[in-house]
Amino acid sequence: EPKMRAELKRLRKLEREHNLLKQEHDLLKKAIQHFWIKKEIFEFIDKNKADYSISTMCRLYDVTREGY
Repeated sequence: EPKMRAELKRLRKLEREHNLLKQEHDLLKKAIQHFWIKKEIFEFIDKNKADYSISTMCRLYDVTREGY
């Protein structure tokens, strides 16, 4: 019983952290779409393609891979 309570407490903490990170991610994604023009997004993807997946960046920045 004490182990289960501790685990539930840890799980609730992780859920709160997850929700906060999701909100921050959503906000940053909206900011990128609002402030960047597509050309700048494509330039950013091109500059960072050696370090990050092109597909992931396209999905994150809401552009098509074909458009890139």
